[in-house]
Amino acid sequence: MPSPKGGGIALLCICCIATIGGQRRRKMTLLLQRMKLAHGLSEEAIYVSLDDIYFTNNRLVDFTDTFYKGGGKIIYMDEAHKYPEPEKSGRSSIFQNI
Repeated sequence: MPSPKGGGIALLCICCIATIGGQRRRKMTLLLQRMKLAHGLSEEAIYVSLDDIYFTNNRLVDFTDTFYKGGGKIIYMDEAHKYPEPEKSGRSSIFQNI
């Protein structure tokens, strides 16, 4: 994927689907079933939960870049509302361009 002028990486979002519902309504199960149906055991897709401790010290954009460079194509994200707020983390919002 080409970099924008001035460096960095360019992200391409083809589709964003949101599931909305109360706690314990099997939204994650639906997400994982969709991933398995669409991609099977392929390594081109990955599931990540943004409330994972990994993302307290690592930026989503860096994770995405590494995954893409390793041949990944699709990232299924869960708990996106728990990703640090831009003003608290000094990071850009993952939803700013959606």
